[in-house]
Parts: sequence; C-alpha cells; structure tokens
Amino acid sequence: MSKLLIVHESPCVGGAEFYLFNVVKAAIQKGMTVQVLLCESHCPVELDATLESVGAEVIRTDFNLSNPKLWRIFPKAWRLLKSLEFDFIFFNKRIDWYDFRHIILAARLLRKSRLVAVEHWHPDGWPIYPHKQYRLNLNLRQTWLKLKCRIYASCFDEIICMNSRARDVFIAQYGYPSGRLHVIYNGVDTERFTFSQTARNAVRTELAIRDNTQLLVVAAGRLSQEKGFDVLVDAWRLLDEVIKERAILCLAGEGVERGNLEKQVISLGLQNQVRFIGQYENMPALLSAADLFVAPSRRESFGLSIAEAMSVGCCVIATQAGGIPELLGDTGIYVEEEHASSLSQAINKILTDPVCRQKVASLQCSRVRDVFSLDKSIQNTLSLIKGKTNRWHR
Repeated sequence: MSKLLIVHESPCVGGAEFYLFNVVKAAIQKGMTVQVLLCESHCPVELDATLESVGAEVIRTDFNLSNPKLWRIFPKAWRLLKSLEFDFIFFNKRIDWYDFRHIILAARLLRKSRLVAVEHWHPDGWPIYPHKQYRLNLNLRQTWLKLKCRIYASCFDEIICMNSRARDVFIAQYGYPSGRLHVIYNGVDTERFTFSQTARNAVRTELAIRDNTQLLVVAAGRLSQEKGFDVLVDAWRLLDEVIKERAILCLAGEGVERGNLEKQVISLGLQNQVRFIGQYENMPALLSAADLFVAPSRRESFGLSIAEAMSVGCCVIATQAGGIPELLGDTGIYVEEEHASSLSQAINKILTDPVCRQKVASLQCSRVRDVFSLDKSIQNTLSLIKGKTNRWHR
C-alpha cells in the first residue's frame, strides 16, 4: 500500500482546504495511506476532525514559517520527515509553496519520495518603475528571487497550477522549469452543487425575503482584501434606487476584513440592504436561493465559489482576475477590477433582465459541468502525484 504525506498550511478554511479534503478522500479510496502534516499552529482546529473522519492521520507541528530561517526550520524538518514513512509528498498551501522551501530542501535531500506541489497562488507580474535607478534595483531583486525560485522549483518532480495564466507568469518571471509545470483546474462537486427549489424556498424564508419580486444577491468567500468585497459595497451604493428597494446583498464568509466592511456599510447607510451571514454551512442551498452571484476579486487562482454558483445555475458576474476568465470563458459577464461604477452597471442590467439572467446562468451551468468536474480534477492530480502521466492537463 503506497503512502502519501501532504504538507499543508493555511490560517483559514477556503478553496485550498476543500481541495485538500478532496485529494485526501480520493487517495484513501484508491487504497493509499494518507498523513497530513499541518505545519503551523494557526491551521484551524476543525481541519483535524474533518481529515480524520475520512481516514487520514493528522500530524501537527509548528515550523513558524513566518520566520523562515534555514538553520531553524531545516533540522526540524529533516528529523520529522526522516521519522516518517511515505512514497509521495504533496505540498498544499493557500498562497505560495515557496514558504515551504526549507521543508522541500529537506525532503529532496532525503531522496525517499516523489515531490509534487500545487500553486493555489496567482502571482502578479512585477511592476516596471519609470526611473532607471529604481528599475535597476528592481531587476536585481527580480533576478535574485527568480534564481531562488528556480532552485527550489527544481526540487519538485511536478508542480500544479490552477490556471494557465499563472503558469505563464511562473515560467517567464520566476524561472520555473516549464517541463515540470502542469495546469490542473480545481473542480466542483456537481452532484452536491445542484439547484433545489425546496432549498431555495427554505433559505429565502430564513432570510425573510418577502416574495419572488425581491432579489437576492450573494457574494461568498474569505472576507479579505483580495476578494474585493469593499468594491462591491461601494457598487451597491451606486445601484438604481428601484433595484436597491428590491434587492438584498448577502456576504457569506468570515475573515480579517469583516470589521472594516461592516463600518463601510454603516458609513454608506446600507445596513438594511447588506447582510453579513458568516460561514454559511449549506452553500448549495444559499446559491439556490440567490438570483445573482458576484465575484469582485482582485486576485483569484481558480474561483471555487464561482464554479459552485455556476453549477447550481446561479448567474455570475465577476472580474477577470487570475483564472476567472478560464473558468467562465465566453459565458462570463465581466467587470473592471477596482471599478465600482462598472460593477453597479452590470448588477443593474442583470437584475432588471430576468430573461438574460436565466440564459447566462444556463450557459454557465453547462460549462462548469462539462469542463470542471471534481472527479476529473482530483484523478488528474493523483495521477501526477503517482507519476503515472507526464501530460500537461487542462
């Protein structure tokens, strides 16, 4: 029986964690023994119970990756990895696996397993400064970072990206070896995320939505800066008065920006129109109840919440950040990033045109079910981990 070790770090539960759960479940179903190393103390405690419930062994330690000193992390990683038995090691991190570099180096030098990583991060291109002296300094910094990234990236047998735009940036600007870099899109559980009229009625009753003439708009994800919910709140202020009287905005999720967003809502006098509903447990039901899903992201590697809304048949409006254009394709209704006016115009248009809204929702639902199935994503991931394919998956 082959043994898989997954190294994970994240302070929250989001797309990277759902990806982790699905990889673990699929690996165990394939007969693999799975251990999950949670390598920071801030990893949410609820991860343990969820992972153990599907048969994984959870190992907790604190590498203090926020202070990544080679002399401190490397010996600890070496001792821990040497004590464990595994055939494959998979690095899963929400932002950037580069923080794992000293653990990666220890694993490579031990030469006891196949190493694979996933990039949930969609990197920005490096800026170009107008003055020569700053451009020179930036080039030196870029060159040094590119060299370091190339060294550590070369330790892997394979690296997975969530979208092809990110892959291109990692190759061109970070020096990743192109032959080891693959695109495997995240996937959505289309059996779970399906429309339910019963759930729609129940959630709308729970949220005190009066009747079918009242419209529910949902935005979901971590309440963090990269999700752009502050732009959405600004856009809500600019909506036509007729729409504002008929529509309610629900923000589903938790995060460090919740306090700031609540203050923003109060300062704009939108308390009766914008609701914070926290980490909603039954997302398929909430999305069934919604008339529109909005993703005003500044940064997005794949956009799992967008894919879930598409699968349920809820019309989606989104920016073109990161991998979103590859997810929505030509079914997307796109708005400019950081542009509240553009977003408000799109919301006005879709909410006042139910025929267009239904047509777009149907096209988006068909696309996600045809292209972004969870089974396809996870099976391709496991094949790459086991070394059974060298294809660049799309």
